[in-house]
Amino acid sequence: MDDRVNFALVGAFVLVLATALIAAVLWLAVGLGGKRKFDPYESIIAESVAGLDIEAPVKYLGVDVGKVSKIAIDPRNPNQVRLRLLIERGTPIKRDTSAVLKSQGLTGIAYIELSGGSPNSPPLVSDDSGPPPVIPSRPSLGFRAESLLGSVLANLDQLAGNLNAALDADNRASLKATLADTSTLVHGLAAQQQALHAALTGIARAADEGAKAAAVGA
Repeated sequence: MDDRVNFALVGAFVLVLATALIAAVLWLAVGLGGKRKFDPYESIIAESVAGLDIEAPVKYLGVDVGKVSKIAIDPRNPNQVRLRLLIERGTPIKRDTSAVLKSQGLTGIAYIELSGGSPNSPPLVSDDSGPPPVIPSRPSLGFRAESLLGSVLANLDQLAGNLNAALDADNRASLKATLADTSTLVHGLAAQQQALHAALTGIARAADEGAKAAAVGA
């Protein structure tokens, strides 16, 4: 009978202790979370945001400072995406701070990276009196690489078109005739190589003898 009473007391004590620990953790979590204040900002991205999801992190020089709370097509320009960002209050967002879309390592998880913000730049303050301030965006590395590749391919296509236009039937015939004439001239010069060598040798010998005669006469 005593053993049963002891087990019951131990079980009740463990249950009360576990409940107290859970309550303490929840209280601390709510208390600490309540102290963090977030201010709304917006950023307009003029490229695809594939891989970027709601709750994706917002980082400032690699430090987590907030999250993405809304992703929507810009109603003023369907080629742009408007992002709503919740950034922890106290983060030094300046007027020259910029946002760029990045992906994290091999996982490919997209996030927003904030950078810039010179010390002398005025702060970009968010308040409740108007719409959220807009953080300017910069094109991502992938977008710049894709644009560069597209430009290179376009230039190559234009060069190929110019070559095709330049080498039409008449131009190809003219080029072929010019190459044939050049080949004939080269072969003719090669055939007369010995005669030319003898002539040049004679000219050199005559010039040498003339120089010696001039020297004797002097």
